Amino acid sequence: MAQPSGAWTTGFTYDAAHRLATVISPAGTFTCTYKGPGNLVTNLALPNTLRITNALDTVGRLTSTRLLTSGSSLLNAHADLYNLASQRTNQTRTDASTVTYEKPSLSHGRRLTTLLRTIDPRLTTSSGPEGRVTTWYAHQP
Repeated sequence: MAQPSGAWTTGFTYDAAHRLATVISPAGTFTCTYKGPGNLVTNLALPNTLRITNALDTVGRLTSTRLLTSGSSLLNAHADLYNLASQRTNQTRTDASTVTYEKPSLSHGRRLTTLLRTIDPRLTTSSGPEGRVTTWYAHQP
């Protein structure tokens, strides 16, 4: 791919709510569409006529993102599921493969503390929510 020659200038336009509406560059024009009056992007039109669409739930979490052609043919997609603590738990991809995300349990923090103390018995740890070790330090004799 050849590098562009000459000056590379980029222009920006904003909508009435002062949100980024378009980016104009030698690569083309990128156009944003928002969900309601907020700043959550639901559609990004790309210069090559492709577009990225985002679906959001009622609290603004990304539930899916899709790359579509100008004729709305699907090229790529990811869909996310969340638990009640708004942590992503699963993701499904275009090919229907899935990824499961594990939330650290209290036992993870206990195991890490035990491991650290085998390295140096003077170590002390403190844990935050959900048992995650947040700090560790050694007591000086």
